[in-house]
Amino acid sequence: MNQTILTINADEAKIPELLNATAEGQIILITRQDTPVAILSPISINQPVLEEAKKRKQRRLGTATGLFTMSEDFDEPVEDFKGYQ
Repeated sequence: MNQTILTINADEAKIPELLNATAEGQIILITRQDTPVAILSPISINQPVLEEAKKRKQRRLGTATGLFTMSEDFDEPVEDFKGYQ
């Protein structure tokens, strides 16, 4: 795989060209003042990371139903803050 180094001040018109290069397997290192700040890489390289992220994001609603209760006066003003209201 080839690697290209790109400064953050690069022309925005190059973005489609960069995406095409990435799709072909090229890794692009993006720098700011000669300091690396990001990597643009093909999804195939990051596939295991993406799969893991998908698993973590899948949440089911209602899994804690009935585990927590609130007192009836939950929304009432707190005595300690009466002077601030």
